[in-house]
Amino acid sequence: MISKKDVHHIAHLARLALTPEEEDRFVGELSSILGFVEALNEADTEGIVPMTGGTTLENVMRDDAVVDTVLEGKREQLLSAAPERREGWVKAKKVFRLAPDHPVFAHQAHTTMGLAFVKKGDRKKAIDALVKSIN
Repeated sequence: MISKKDVHHIAHLARLALTPEEEDRFVGELSSILGFVEALNEADTEGIVPMTGGTTLENVMRDDAVVDTVLEGKREQLLSAAPERREGWVKAKKVFRLAPDHPVFAHQAHTTMGLAFVKKGDRKKAIDALVKSIN
């Protein structure tokens, strides 16, 4: 049987504020849950294999093996097929854009431009210069 003191302690650990009525209710509910667990403990489980999951299915794995080497050693051929290249890499369109007033963007403007401080009025100019240098 769970006492009111136990319920109060559990509620404190869970950072729950319970009314006196809720504490009384949980004394009964938690006691009946523990009673059910005790009944399960009395069940004969001799010869029963413990269950480690809700299913007997297993993951199907394949060997980690090279299956196609058609492109191996053809880096230059692949790069020449790309519409745009830059410094030995395929140039791709940007996926993410930061808003000009985003703190990271402003920090990039600050560090990339070598500015000690980007004043609010100069922020647009610094950001435009940064964008121009990237493109």
